[in-house]
Amino acid sequence: LDVKSNTIVAGKKEELSCRVVKAQNFSLGEDFKDGDYFVKVRYRSPKIKAFVEKKGNDITASLGESVFGIANGQALVIYQDDLVIGGGWIVQSA
Repeated sequence: LDVKSNTIVAGKKEELSCRVVKAQNFSLGEDFKDGDYFVKVRYRSPKIKAFVEKKGNDITASLGESVFGIANGQALVIYQDDLVIGGGWIVQSA
């Protein structure tokens, strides 16, 4: 959406595909260990396998499958099996 020119740019669904999500830590503890977890990027979405890394206050989740239309400001929720262990606010996806 380009407000200045009053235009909407459309594209293909594949262009919205994301495999890496970066977030600002909100609740992962200092003792968090990088590794394989499940993540959700939307409340009603299924859990997805991901390799999750935490460096300082930054979280990077490398997703095991493509997810479409991830938006900044959404929550990245990290699970160990069925237990929520923390998460953060999405700041970038690619």
